[in-house]
Amino acid sequence: MALIELKDKKRPIYLTTRSRAKVTYGDKIEISAKEALTYLGDNTFTITFVPTDKSELRSCNARQIEWLRKEFNTKGDIDKILNKMFPAPSIKKKIKTEIKSIIPTEDKKETTSS
Repeated sequence: MALIELKDKKRPIYLTTRSRAKVTYGDKIEISAKEALTYLGDNTFTITFVPTDKSELRSCNARQIEWLRKEFNTKGDIDKILNKMFPAPSIKKKIKTEIKSIIPTEDKKETTSS
């Protein structure tokens, strides 16, 4: 389910799509991913897609794919769009640092008495 919220403090807005949800400032409302596509490009809302939306977005029709291409500024098929929407986490290698301490040794000079 995609999340939708108002960008600015305004009076509540009722969605005109299937859910007919009331969207208020500061509250994130869950709606279906395909329903959220109809609000792409609307400056009134902030839409957040979640990784569980991938399967629903894969079944988009040609017009909906065009909306996604325009919104995410990419070309190609739905897989390329989804890769841009949900990038794979980068793997950072942990570098072990070795700290070597040098213990100063005292040179002892042996004196011989004659």
